[in-house]
Amino acid sequence: MAERIATRVAYGKTLAALGETRHFFVMDADLSGSTQTAIFGKKFPDRFINCGIAEANMISAAAGIALIPTAKARTRHSANTFFIAFSIYPISLSRFPTFRYEAA
Repeated sequence: MAERIATRVAYGKTLAALGETRHFFVMDADLSGSTQTAIFGKKFPDRFINCGIAEANMISAAAGIALIPTAKARTRHSANTFFIAFSIYPISLSRFPTFRYEAA
């Protein structure tokens, strides 16, 4: 039988393993010990961003990072938190005017 580990530990280990072969950023809202993204952060400190207890700002920053063109493709990222309204925040942004980003 396979070793049983907590889902969050498996998540942190999987992010770190994927970081070996794929380029992406991990963002956390001051919960890296709980979400286990600290595993990724220790292995790839240049691609780990702790946004502090500012989940709304983290989502905005994640959207901005998603628009950064890279040599191969758009940058991928993972934003992590236990904040209950995390899934509602993007919906509330839809009430605001939108813009289209065009890379030069």
